[in-house]
Amino acid sequence: MLYSSACFAQKLEELDRKIALHEPWKQASPTGKKFKYPSIQVDHSTIILFGKQVELDKNGFPKQIMVYFNDSLTQISPNGQALLAENIHFHFVRKSDGKTIKLIDEGATFILLKAEKVIWKAKSSNDSLRVDVMGMAFANGELAISVKVEALKDIDFKDVTLHLPFQKSKADLLSGFGQPGGLRPEKVEWSVSMAQKGPNACWIGNSTAGLQYALILSKDKKDGWWNGAKGGATVAIKGSSMLANNYTGPHYLRKGEVRHYDFTLLPTPVKVPVDN
Repeated sequence: MLYSSACFAQKLEELDRKIALHEPWKQASPTGKKFKYPSIQVDHSTIILFGKQVELDKNGFPKQIMVYFNDSLTQISPNGQALLAENIHFHFVRKSDGKTIKLIDEGATFILLKAEKVIWKAKSSNDSLRVDVMGMAFANGELAISVKVEALKDIDFKDVTLHLPFQKSKADLLSGFGQPGGLRPEKVEWSVSMAQKGPNACWIGNSTAGLQYALILSKDKKDGWWNGAKGGATVAIKGSSMLANNYTGPHYLRKGEVRHYDFTLLPTPVKVPVDN
């Protein structure tokens, strides 16, 4: 089964709190006046936000993220910048043969459409694994994505990875994961054990567009990213993209056991509409 309605709402509210989103579309602008973001629009699998678009893939994760601001960041431009070299995706890697477990994607379905936020769900599965995705997009461009993984059989993982493949031209700069900001180092390595000393988030981009993402870590350290402090991330060039590889390390799931691999995304720049 997918999350029950109560569990679904509770999980989204938890994510909402963790990324400190409390009706951001009602906040004050830099001039102190109230403003309101334009209503979110949905066109098939594409979420249309203020100056941004997010296209969802069949697995429920972003297939492409577009940013539509001019070089001076003062106006919305008709010419968008594509941030991703390919879709955001997970790899569930078996320990026995080192191969990625293939899943069948059932497609993303929107279950809530409001002016200030939309919610969607998706499911991917095979005979040994089930992945339930639920996502929420806010009018200011922030996205919260919860990933529930359930073992339908006993599974020994070599690794579970979340890949964010950036366009190289959109990845000159980096801030977070222990880095102060500026030009992106050739390789950045981060461990969940460092989360107590700094943010579990990273921003990657250029002077006009970028993407901040964060791995959601529970205080009780029972979520999938902790995994006994084996989890972490590596940011480096791989092939034709600049890859943010987020990993859990080896772990074992018994039949019926569940893990969560939640994360958030924030395309930048974050701009506010002209005051009303």
